[in-house]
Amino acid sequence: MLVNYTNGLVNNLQDNHEAKPAASTAKDKDTKPNPNRYSGYVLAGAFVLCLIVVIVLVTVLGPTYPLFILEDVTVRSFNASAGTPLVTLTSHLDATISAGNPSRIHAIGYHGLRAYVEYQSQWITAPEVPLSPPDLYQSTASHRSTATWTPSFAGDAVRVSPALLQDLNAGVVNVTIHVKGRVRGIIGALKSAPWSLDVRCRASLPFGKLGAGVPVPGGGLKFALGKPCFNRG
Repeated sequence: MLVNYTNGLVNNLQDNHEAKPAASTAKDKDTKPNPNRYSGYVLAGAFVLCLIVVIVLVTVLGPTYPLFILEDVTVRSFNASAGTPLVTLTSHLDATISAGNPSRIHAIGYHGLRAYVEYQSQWITAPEVPLSPPDLYQSTASHRSTATWTPSFAGDAVRVSPALLQDLNAGVVNVTIHVKGRVRGIIGALKSAPWSLDVRCRASLPFGKLGAGVPVPGGGLKFALGKPCFNRG
């Protein structure tokens, strides 16, 4: 009896000793790093980083609108005919328009630039005139580059408001040159999505002021303006 009891006790001790490594192994499995969990952390971090990069690029690339200036307008002809009840205008105008890039970070790409002239929200030249060149790359402000266009506008017997006759008698006619197209920000190989451009250059033409215009070869008067234009986007 004593021998059997002793043998049983020894066997129980051996079983307990052998069971401990199994429990330890299960605990090691619970504390072992899960590779899938770390992969999720990496993907989440990459997503956040990409989101930050996109926000920075959108902030840096635009929209920053170029600064347009109406340098001068040359009036080749500007003849109004009074009818009943209509007034028509036949005109030929040349303009010099410049643009600068205010950003020191990104360049600007111009696309599909075109222009026309209005008097009191009425087109007096038709159709829209493509600027030359209509597409242009302009470097950053640190290079101090200036883009310049010299469009020529013409309209033949265009119906206008009778108020034009009053303005001509007063000696000053106000017209607006519209420049439309698209622009985009450029940094190296990165380009932003294009955004619309709607520039309005207002010009007061003082026909009645002696010496306001300078005669030019071929006929006409050149009015120096140097007025900033307004962009409505």
